[in-house]
Amino acid sequence: MSLNRTQRHWAFSALILATVIAVLDISAINLALPTIADDLGLGIGNVLWLSKANLLARSIAILPCAAIGDVVGHRRIFSAGLLTFALTATGCALSSDLELLITLRALQGCASAAIMCSSLVLLREIFPANMLGAALGVNALFVAVATTAGPIVSGLILTFLSWRWLFALGPLLALTALSLGLAHLPEKRSPESRFDWLGALLFISTAGVLLIGYLLPESPWSVILALVLGGAFLRHQQQTRWPILPLSLFRSLRFDYALMASIIAFIGQNCAFIALPLALQQEMKFSPLAAAGLFIAWPLMTAVIGPWAGKWADNGTPRAVACAGIAIFALGLAALATLPTNAQAVDIMWRTAICGVGFGLFQSPNNREILTNAAAQHSARAAALLSAARLIGQALGAIMVGIALSQPQTGRLTDFPGLLRYACALQIVSFTLGALIWIARSKKNRVSTSTSPENL
Repeated sequence: MSLNRTQRHWAFSALILATVIAVLDISAINLALPTIADDLGLGIGNVLWLSKANLLARSIAILPCAAIGDVVGHRRIFSAGLLTFALTATGCALSSDLELLITLRALQGCASAAIMCSSLVLLREIFPANMLGAALGVNALFVAVATTAGPIVSGLILTFLSWRWLFALGPLLALTALSLGLAHLPEKRSPESRFDWLGALLFISTAGVLLIGYLLPESPWSVILALVLGGAFLRHQQQTRWPILPLSLFRSLRFDYALMASIIAFIGQNCAFIALPLALQQEMKFSPLAAAGLFIAWPLMTAVIGPWAGKWADNGTPRAVACAGIAIFALGLAALATLPTNAQAVDIMWRTAICGVGFGLFQSPNNREILTNAAAQHSARAAALLSAARLIGQALGAIMVGIALSQPQTGRLTDFPGLLRYACALQIVSFTLGALIWIARSKKNRVSTSTSPENL
C-alpha cells in the first residue's frame, strides 16, 4: 500500500504514540511501587509482582503475537493490543485487590506484546527503504524520551495525586493511538502463513512450568517437565512449515551473541531501574519526585548518545561500539554499587549518567547486529526476538530485585550494593565474550584478506 506524505505522518504518529505508551507503562510504574505498597498496606515483595507479572507476560506473548499478526494482519493485532491495554489500565485504576491488579497487569503485558511485535513490521510497511533508517532513529529517540519522562510524570502524579492516576492516563493515550491507527495504518499480513497452534501451546506451557518452578522452588519436577516440554517445542519447530520460532535464525554466532548481550544488558538496566528508586526513597529518604529528578540523567544520556552510536556503528564495526558501551555500562553499575547512604544529588547523578552513556552506546549497534544478521524472510521474528530479549532481561532483573529483598514482608532493600555488583559482573562476562568474538572475527577477516587471489 502506497501512502502519501500526510497519511505516512499520521500512521507514524500512531506507532510512536503506541511505543511511548508501552515504555511509559514500565518506567512510570516502577517508581510508584513503594507508594502502592504503602497505600494497600502490603510489602514491596508482593507489590513487585505488578512489574514482574507484566514483564513475564510480555516475554511469553511476544512471539505468539508476532505469528498471529502474520496470519490475521499486524494492524489488527496492533489495534487489539491498544484496546486491551485501555481496558486493563482502566481496571487497574479502579482496583484495590492485589490479586486482581496482578492479573490485570499480566493481561496488560500481553497487550503491550501485541503492540510491540506489530509496530516494527508496520513501520517497515509505511516507509520506503531509503527512509526506514531515519524512521527507526526517530522511534529510538521517542523510546528514550518516554523512558526519561516516565519517572518525572510518575513523580509529579505521586506528589499531587493518587497512584491510580498513573493508570488513568493509559486509556486516553491508547484510544488516541487506536483511532489514528485505524484511520491511517495499512494492513500487513502473509496470506499463505498459518498459525502454529501446537508450537504456541508447547511454548506457553514451557514458560508456565518455568514460572511455577520459580514460585515453588521446592518442586524439582517442574525443571524436568520444563526440559521435556522445551525439547518437544524445539523438535516441533524443526519439523513444522510455519514455526513460531525459526531455529535457522540461531545459525549466526553474531545474532546469538547480540541476543544474549541484549538480555544481560537489560537485566542490569532493570535491576537498577527498580532497585535505585527503592533505595532512594527507602534508605536515602528522598521523595518520589526528588527520586525521579535524580534518576533522569540515565535515560537522558541514553537519548543523547543513542543516535550517534547508531551512526558510528554504520560507519565502523558495530560489535566494537557495542562492546565499548558494555564496558562503560559495567563501570556505571560498579559506581552505583559504591553509592553511600548519605549520598548527595551530584554523587547519584554522575553515576547514573555513566550508566546512560554506556547503555546508549551499546543498544543501537547491538540492535543493528540482531536485525542485520537475520534472513529477510525472518525479519519479523528477528524483531520479535529483539523485543523478547529486552523483556526477558527486564523480567529477570525484576526477579533479581525480588530475591535481593532481605525482608520481603516489609520490602527493605538493604543489599542494594550487592545487587548492583551481581549486575555488573554479568556485564563483564558479556563484554568478555563480545570482545573475544570481535577479535576472532577480525583475525579471520585478516587471514581471508591475506590469502585472497589478489594478494597472492
